[in-house]
Amino acid sequence: MVLHPPGAHRSRYAAFAGEWSRVGTVDAWLQYAATDLRDARATGLSTPNAAYHAHQAAEKALQALICHLGGEPARTHDLTPLLLDVASADPALGSRLLAAHQNAAAELTRFAVTPRYPGAADVSAAQARGP
Repeated sequence: MVLHPPGAHRSRYAAFAGEWSRVGTVDAWLQYAATDLRDARATGLSTPNAAYHAHQAAEKALQALICHLGGEPARTHDLTPLLLDVASADPALGSRLLAAHQNAAAELTRFAVTPRYPGAADVSAAQARGP
């Protein structure tokens, strides 16, 4: 086990936040999303970590889309506001995405943070795969 000094994660987050504040590029967001999707698959579909990484992949893919549409992604883990940002930038596309994915986005958002902590509720394979 590797122990990092207290606050070490903050420096990585600060670098990421600085990159984020410059909007980033579509490709960068998609690379982050692909890594999270790979991690979700690697952890197994019935684990809380898989659900967490699946959420992260969806979040970053939406952020890539928002950048592609000329916007700046919101700093949120809630997928619904990200879908609404897509709708603001491109009403036709946003309406289609909201109609098709709003319920799934709300369900997946439940896994944004909680599964990262011990004692989190178990995630079934069906939940990890999504609706």
